[in-house]
Amino acid sequence: MLAPGTPQDPIQVIDVRDLSAWMLRMLNTRTTGYFNADSAPRAFTMGDLITASQQASPQAGTPSPGCQRHSSPRTGSPKSSICHPGPPSRVIRRP
Repeated sequence: MLAPGTPQDPIQVIDVRDLSAWMLRMLNTRTTGYFNADSAPRAFTMGDLITASQQASPQAGTPSPGCQRHSSPRTGSPKSSICHPGPPSRVIRRP
């Protein structure tokens, strides 16, 4: 997994389902003004996000079927994975 910055970098998040429900309530009640619509500052870090992602998907570090691991010629350590997901999906256009 690639992530910007360091594990200690603060991030702010919001669930899009929560945001959309809140926005609809604000529209329905004709509420106006300026609002912060994300988590409290410094409540989460990039490291928290990475840890939660790893816990939610423990198999993420495992190559998928169709992936080939390639080793670095200098060190012999794993260098990259090449994945072949299969043929592209067909797009069906309707008139």
